[in-house]
Amino acid sequence: MTYIRAFLSLSCLGEVRKKSKLILENVDVLYHYFPFEKIHAPLAAFSMATKLVTYLGSGMPILFHGPKYAAAADLLRSHAAAILVGENDPQLIAERFPFAEGH
Repeated sequence: MTYIRAFLSLSCLGEVRKKSKLILENVDVLYHYFPFEKIHAPLAAFSMATKLVTYLGSGMPILFHGPKYAAAADLLRSHAAAILVGENDPQLIAERFPFAEGH
């Protein structure tokens, strides 16, 4: 059963790439959110979303909205690869990301 799932995943990979490319061509910014609730703290501190690889490879602006201690925030901060909003405050998004207003 595992082999069948793996085969189906691999055979669909080309279609996923096409859909990803289409989506990336039609957006101005890539938004990566991570929950702020304490229950998600261990996950945030030690995990990285796989979509981050696609985001970084796109060359488009990335807005990370999540806890300051998140592993993704550390990576993005250390490489100056995104605008970071480390508090759950929508006003900060508007202040730190100029495209947020009026769109």
